[in-house]
Amino acid sequence: MRITITGLSDEIWTQDLPDDLDIATLKMLYCSDFNKNGNNVILTRSGEPIRDELRTISQIGIQENEILFAIEQTFNQSHRRNRPEARTVDDFMDGARRLLQETQTDRELVARFDQTWKAMAEACRNNDVRQIATLLKTDSDTKKREEDSLRNAYANPQTAENRKIIEDHESQKLIDESLALAMEESPEMFGTVIMLYIKCKINGIDIKGFVDSGAQMTIMSASCARKCDLMRLVDTRFSGMAQGVGTQKILGRVHTGQIQIENDYIASTFSIMEDQPMDLIIGLDMLKRHQCQIDLMSNKLVIGSTGTSTSFLSEADLPKHARLTQKPSEIALQDIEDMEINNAIQQSKTEQPGCSKPLPPTPIDNKIKQVMDMTSCDRSLAIEVLEESNGDANSAALKLLTSGVARTQPRKRSRQN
Repeated sequence: MRITITGLSDEIWTQDLPDDLDIATLKMLYCSDFNKNGNNVILTRSGEPIRDELRTISQIGIQENEILFAIEQTFNQSHRRNRPEARTVDDFMDGARRLLQETQTDRELVARFDQTWKAMAEACRNNDVRQIATLLKTDSDTKKREEDSLRNAYANPQTAENRKIIEDHESQKLIDESLALAMEESPEMFGTVIMLYIKCKINGIDIKGFVDSGAQMTIMSASCARKCDLMRLVDTRFSGMAQGVGTQKILGRVHTGQIQIENDYIASTFSIMEDQPMDLIIGLDMLKRHQCQIDLMSNKLVIGSTGTSTSFLSEADLPKHARLTQKPSEIALQDIEDMEINNAIQQSKTEQPGCSKPLPPTPIDNKIKQVMDMTSCDRSLAIEVLEESNGDANSAALKLLTSGVARTQPRKRSRQN
């Protein structure tokens, strides 16, 4: 009697067998040829598993050229026989406390939750043990439902829906095995990588430049251009919009700029962006023009045209927005200060002369007044320099006093009638 057995991986096994052969031996022959564990394999006929493997082919009623289906059990179902009662949120409180304690000692754990489980990351930041326990219970219930669905699919694999569930499970098994292998053999691939920054100078001003071989052109922020006294050289005929991940406005281009790297002065052009968080992005145009090499073995940028090399910055030396270990509180504080400065700028633009009801002073108004009193500059200049100094009034005043700008732009005083 010719019998065919097919499996989930589309393997086909066909043999001529005596009809008095028992099912256990039939399964053993099939598993032996495909190197499978017989304890994990069940033969099914017309969607129903053959439970009594001591019966023979003829006793089961298998016909000539009939096709049997082999399925593999990938989990132990014995614990399902006596299912425990449903667990409540209180049952997960101990686990929630342990998880919260772990997040307080491992700061990267919350960062990983930010990428994969935002609700859990928020609950950990709020030290909300109850919410953490609720999320753990929800996750546990979801996994149980998925396991029940998978068990039912293996019991009846002939329907299209169950076949899809089984195929997805087998595919996920391969992905999990690949992940485990990668974590074992290449754990460094799962670490965070800091970006490549170098120290440089433009017009004597210290700048931390981001080396980006994926950027087509060298880019400078408008605030950096003002700080380096380059705005007067911006050719607005080259203005436009930069397309990429979002869009940004290009104010123009500086044609004859220079970047000092170590002791060498390297000619470069800068496209000035209006809203660019990075002061300077060294793009492919400059890297190719000066035959630069990104040497990751020695952690240096090598300038081929001059032979100069400079080391990439460590994480501690990076700008705040580029640090991987920056605290959320630091980010929030910076966002608040930036918002106050932007609000002050918008307010200064909309102020009308002769306004009879002035608005009450805000913290940023006090900083602006402090800079104006110390340097005798006008309000617009004080706001501009405060923006460049991240809202630090003392730093802004010192910058104005040392640059001499404050003396050339005296504070305007209202005339008394």
